[in-house]
Amino acid sequence: MTDSTAPAATSEPHLAPTTVKPEATRARHTGAIWRWAIVLGGGLLIGCVAGLLMIMVFALLRWGPGISPPPESIPDRLAPSIKIHDFFKLINDYGGYNGLKRFGVWTGIRAMMGASAAVGVIYAAVAEVARRRNVGTWHGIRRWNLWFVAVALIAVWLGSIIFLWPVLWANYRGLPPTYARPVTMLGLLIGYGSLAVALLVGHRVLFGRPDPVSDPEAAIAPARPFAFPLPRRAVLTGITGGILGFASYRIIRHLEDQAVFSYDGTRPRGKSLDAITPVEKFYVVTKNVIDPQVSKSVWRLKVYGHVDNESTYDFDALAAMPVIDQETTLCCISNGVGDILMSNAVWTGIPLHTLLDSASVKSGAVEAALHAVDGYTDTIPIEVATDPNTLLAFKMNGQELPHRHGYPARLIVPGYFGEKNLKWITGVEIVDKPVRGFYEHQGWGPSFIIPTRSLFYVPEFKNPFKVGSTVNLRGIAFGGNRGITSVDVSLDDGKTWLPTKIDYPGTKLTWSLWSHPWVATGPGEHHFQVRATDGTGELQTSDKRSIVSQGATGYHRITVKVSA
Repeated sequence: MTDSTAPAATSEPHLAPTTVKPEATRARHTGAIWRWAIVLGGGLLIGCVAGLLMIMVFALLRWGPGISPPPESIPDRLAPSIKIHDFFKLINDYGGYNGLKRFGVWTGIRAMMGASAAVGVIYAAVAEVARRRNVGTWHGIRRWNLWFVAVALIAVWLGSIIFLWPVLWANYRGLPPTYARPVTMLGLLIGYGSLAVALLVGHRVLFGRPDPVSDPEAAIAPARPFAFPLPRRAVLTGITGGILGFASYRIIRHLEDQAVFSYDGTRPRGKSLDAITPVEKFYVVTKNVIDPQVSKSVWRLKVYGHVDNESTYDFDALAAMPVIDQETTLCCISNGVGDILMSNAVWTGIPLHTLLDSASVKSGAVEAALHAVDGYTDTIPIEVATDPNTLLAFKMNGQELPHRHGYPARLIVPGYFGEKNLKWITGVEIVDKPVRGFYEHQGWGPSFIIPTRSLFYVPEFKNPFKVGSTVNLRGIAFGGNRGITSVDVSLDDGKTWLPTKIDYPGTKLTWSLWSHPWVATGPGEHHFQVRATDGTGELQTSDKRSIVSQGATGYHRITVKVSA
């Protein structure tokens, strides 16, 4: 018999407590750390490769259809908000305007690469969390990954459109603003979209196709955190990045060959000064890194705004109108006392008032807001826009306008500084209230009328002259659209003045060239000054003023050395 007091048998087996060895825990932690390191490192690699692809796409869009990429459009968007003194400080800090342009563009490219690398790391982290949570897939890509990329793409694209809206209508092939803005928006979507696609494809290639039914924790084992093909795929991804980097570099170098660095700031130099400046010596100042290469077939000029009859002209329609030749001197507002950022040419075109008369400007119009294909804007008073001497020019010294001088058409506004003489003009908008242009936002003005100026053209004055030698002093005088009646020189630093000979009187719209013989007497230094009287009889002011913000004034003073 069985003892009734004995404990009853049980069918449940005795469960001993499970002990996790510390070594296993450390191994799991180490495996997880290694996995995250590989995930984030792979994301960094993918982000860099995707960034190189995006830069290449934007470079191709700039090279082909002339769409301004972010490294070019963002500086154009910000430049008008930089106050004049800060603007010149930046120019000085970076060794000139060209140095500042290079800095801006390359900073933009580096920023794009840095942002792409950061997005690649974030995307990899999102993908890893999606893997751990075993989120479902769509065609082999986690849905979280797709949502992240889609939301980021739309957010960056819309943010760029909002921020760049004032300059989105720029198109360096000459598309009219009506078409240029949506084309630029599409170009931004294509550029950013290439980054998004590269992230999705690159991650898939590097880490392989996810298996939604696998154990999401299996891959964190320390022995094999990833499948064996990962190193080969990383090398393949790196090689792809190298190819994209080389392709981007070559395209950017090709664009750099078209850049303005070789000619921005050109001045007419040489031992002689031509009354009519040859086209290749004509001064050049441009805000652009790469000037427009406008296609005449797509370029249009629109006259619109506060008018009864809005009109759009192609080049052939404008060229078929009666044209006139007009000799006019242009001068940059950055032309300091004694500088020669100015040149003279014969321009061929039609008076702007011909188009404005056809458009029938309404009463109450105050300004013409001018627009160019590179996103540049400026304004002129309505009475200046309708002046018979304000010209829409197609030719320069009998030649077709070069691209750097505004092909296929530019504006000539006698008496006003060069920034009002728009190159690559594409729109004339009549407005009934004052508006501000590109540089006016920086604080230039309010007057842009050229003050009377004169200067010694002094390339031969660098070396001392011998006592008794005769020197033919030569120079320029310019009165804007008022002409020049006389020029005087002082050989004793302003104590007395002598009249000069006017060798080339020009017209009221041009400079005049003068000369005066001087016999070098007495060794040492001699200080000369020059002044001019304009066509209205007003003497050039001696008051010294810098170029900021309405152009420089004052007498040009030079020192000439005489040796025994």
